[in-house]
Amino acid sequence: MSLNKDQSQEIRDRFGHLKRGWGSLPVIVTLGTSKWRTSIFPEKDQYIMGLKAEVRKAEDIHEGDMVSFSIEINAD
Repeated sequence: MSLNKDQSQEIRDRFGHLKRGWGSLPVIVTLGTSKWRTSIFPEKDQYIMGLKAEVRKAEDIHEGDMVSFSIEINAD
């Protein structure tokens, strides 16, 4: 999954100082009723993240589906 360019730039501006290896940022993601900890990674001018198979199954997500999710930068 990817965040759009504007969202990615805002995250970079506000939280870039928290980046870890490979420029990753720790986040907490909420998608439907699923919530988990992961990292987002920079790729060109946007951030990307993987979507676990267990979440895809629980939320009935299939290739090509558009989904809405929220992320919280985990500064701890």
